[in-house]
Amino acid sequence: MPYATKFHRINRVLPEAEARVWESVADEVNSLPLDETEVIDLITIAYGGYTPLDGFLDEIDYRSVVRRAELADGTPWPLVVTLSIDRVRRHELRAGQFVALRSRSGALLGRLQITSIYRANPDDSASQWFVGGPVDLVESALGNAGIDLDYHTGLAGLIGAGRSL
Repeated sequence: MPYATKFHRINRVLPEAEARVWESVADEVNSLPLDETEVIDLITIAYGGYTPLDGFLDEIDYRSVVRRAELADGTPWPLVVTLSIDRVRRHELRAGQFVALRSRSGALLGRLQITSIYRANPDDSASQWFVGGPVDLVESALGNAGIDLDYHTGLAGLIGAGRSL
């Protein structure tokens, strides 16, 4: 069954009033810097381009996608959409907490509610760490995202379509 008929399109863009509240408290919580790929993933998730995902993959879905190219619920899904963190940062984070998502320059882009913190390969102490959970985008921050939307034309089109949801 095609996704369009099975799922409603995800919209993880914070309403303006809620975004203003988040902006007022974001400096009081832990922050995670996003690289360009992660910023693009955040925007794509927020505007429904990765429906049915509502955030970065948690550990259960990550392992399922890597092994079977499907989410844990059986939905076909071939893309590994992750948010990486360093070893030091993982000790500062806990499941259930909200963290601010920022561009490399420090601009606030959104938030993540952590559902899991995990290692790509649990048997390898040197493997990459990830954090997963639902995200929300602060739409007014798109100009500070550090990416060229004219270059990423598909993303610009998705944003335009998402605004009409």
